[in-house]
Amino acid sequence: MTVVATSRAAFKHASPSQIKTYRACQVKWLYQSILKYPTPVKPHLLTGKKCHEEIEEYLAQGTPPG
Repeated sequence: MTVVATSRAAFKHASPSQIKTYRACQVKWLYQSILKYPTPVKPHLLTGKKCHEEIEEYLAQGTPPG
């Protein structure tokens, strides 16, 4: 598959992770690095984020979760 050409203004450098993504899937790289589409969030990551927020609030304010 051929990746759509982009202007130099839109893309200035590639990080090691971008190169790895490009080698694995050029379309995924296009959507993430050039078009800046958001990556879908997995449910277990949302749960972990919520747990960390609750713990942070408890440590900062002493308010128990719930």
